[in-house]
Amino acid sequence: MTQSIRWSALCGTLAIAAVMIGCGSATVPDEHSDAPLQTDRPVYQLQRDISGSLIVDIPFTYDNGTGKTVYLVNCKGAVPPSLEKWRDGEWVHGWSPVLPQCLSSPIQIAPGALYEDTLRVYAARKGSNAAPQFEAADPTGTYRLVWHVTLHNYDFDNPPAGTPLALENRISNTFQLRAP
Repeated sequence: MTQSIRWSALCGTLAIAAVMIGCGSATVPDEHSDAPLQTDRPVYQLQRDISGSLIVDIPFTYDNGTGKTVYLVNCKGAVPPSLEKWRDGEWVHGWSPVLPQCLSSPIQIAPGALYEDTLRVYAARKGSNAAPQFEAADPTGTYRLVWHVTLHNYDFDNPPAGTPLALENRISNTFQLRAP
């Protein structure tokens, strides 16, 4: 009987370990290696400027595989993505640029075409009276780029001006940001 109790305890322990391993893997974000937005490398080092602000340039490419023209709503060509950070098992807002409030003709990306740009991440010291800032006090972590105002069927006269792209058509691969 003692041996069957040990065997039951071992089986129970193995079952719990298997569940924990399965849950542990759920806490790691998918790399999105096939995402339409792709950064040029997997790790970026943030630098401090003289004011203590954090800066890094993130070159990226968008590959329009949607089969339709993609329209980027912008102001004088400014259409930078935001950053989402992987925290506690979910994607949360990490950083957004400050943009002027105007509406220019949309940037059009034909089906199958590539669009290249560089996101300049500038973040004032957390808690200062300057913007933008990282949401977290420690910006080190796993991130992805997200475009927010990307549409199909652009029609300025009929708000919301078009059909928004699904999230999977406007996110990047994951990458690391490291604080100085």
